[in-house]
Amino acid sequence: MSKKNTAIYNNFWNKTTYIPTCHVGFSEVYKNLFVGGIYNIDDVLDKNILVPLDKLDGDIWKKGFYGEIYYVPIEDFSVLPSEIESRVVDYIVLKLKEGKSIAIFCLGGHGRTGYIASLVLYRLGVTQDPIGYLRNKYCIGAVETNVQIQRISDVLDDITIFDRYKVVKPIYATKATTPINFIDKCCYTCDNYMVTLALCGLTKLPKLHTNTICDGVYIPYDFNEN
Repeated sequence: MSKKNTAIYNNFWNKTTYIPTCHVGFSEVYKNLFVGGIYNIDDVLDKNILVPLDKLDGDIWKKGFYGEIYYVPIEDFSVLPSEIESRVVDYIVLKLKEGKSIAIFCLGGHGRTGYIASLVLYRLGVTQDPIGYLRNKYCIGAVETNVQIQRISDVLDDITIFDRYKVVKPIYATKATTPINFIDKCCYTCDNYMVTLALCGLTKLPKLHTNTICDGVYIPYDFNEN
């Protein structure tokens, strides 16, 4: 789906800031493999198998879904035990090879979704850089913690994956020297979940005082629902 800007009111400058979203809805990143967040679940009610990594309400049946649900709960920002992870990836790859359409999703569609999708893509033949592939095809925020990046690096037996994508902790500041200025996209340099949600267009955000790095400028945020 096409990307669009999201309006979020910024109390620091007392004005509405238009933040580029990194993804909107579900995306097909490989034949019959769809990834996204729970808030856009209506996009994939026609798929054969849903793979929720966070939760899925019982009203899914009222929405008209009649396929299979393969529930794989994963703690937020974390990964599965290795033996369970292998079983889950085996199952998804098997069903894809059988021609089934599959939608993988967590809450925002970033960390857990990106982690599992990267491993599936690797098994499907995206062997060089599944994280980069996923971020290019889907969302710059896919795979959001060092734990997830490290696991992918370990499975691929490629230390350069971790070195390339390891998360840099945010540097906190009390005031900005430059007004907020988003251009095409923001650097994804911290694992702050609410910043990630803001960049991806979710508007129901609690107050947040933090900063990320965009073109080398430290920017403080005070997000409220507009």
